[in-house]
Amino acid sequence: MRFIKIEKIFLGFMLLPMAVDMPAFAQVAGVGNTKDIVLAEPSELTAVPTVLRSLDGLFVGQDYILAFNSTGEEYTKIPFTFEAKTREQRFGKYVDVERIKVPNTKLPGQWKGVLFPSQLPKADRRSFWDATMLQVAQVFLKDQSIIQSRSIPNDLIRPAADRLGEPTKKETSRVRADFKSKYRKVFGSRYTGMSKVPLAWESKNSQSDHYLVASKIESYPLLMMACDKSDETSCLLDRVCYLEGGPKSIEQSLSGVVAYQSKSGGKYV
Repeated sequence: MRFIKIEKIFLGFMLLPMAVDMPAFAQVAGVGNTKDIVLAEPSELTAVPTVLRSLDGLFVGQDYILAFNSTGEEYTKIPFTFEAKTREQRFGKYVDVERIKVPNTKLPGQWKGVLFPSQLPKADRRSFWDATMLQVAQVFLKDQSIIQSRSIPNDLIRPAADRLGEPTKKETSRVRADFKSKYRKVFGSRYTGMSKVPLAWESKNSQSDHYLVASKIESYPLLMMACDKSDETSCLLDRVCYLEGGPKSIEQSLSGVVAYQSKSGGKYV
């Protein structure tokens, strides 16, 4: 596994005219001018003591971790205490790991993530993100019963803005037509993962929470999803994120995405 250096990433919600200077773009998704970072084997303190057949999605909450596997039948809830000094104190024992059935929706889903709105949701419910049918299902935690399930529109997607401003209607129409054509050429799951955009990257006046979405669609490896802050299940694929500087192979090999801001303020994807 490795992070791939990307010189520039154009995120639509950040690119108001003259709002961010160009060096910031190079910093958002890359590692400066350093070489690619190769991740070493995890230490005992950072290794989660559980057995998963596969890992298709991961959500890290304040005191728990949710791990999604490829079976689509259940997910795993693991205790998590970040400041703990031993692995058992940090992740608990094997007997503390809980396996939970995924929600039973009308359309079968491949659940790979959890929405985490900036306005904290009610404690009795959780909203799951499906990468196959592109839907959001909100459920009661007590019995996993469905509160509501909604599809996420993908036909209103727009190009990222640039330093000159928002794209023209002609540019938007061209991108939507191309996206639709290439979308149809992908069989199976078209999306591989999503990650909440850190609050510090958001506009203070934004009415939406934003998530980065990794995609298998040719020429569109990274997309932006927007969800209404007043209703976390009301989402749409909103923007195309343009990557510059990374290897061409990244477009077909993204298996997930993480947005992260370090304590020193560095921004990484």
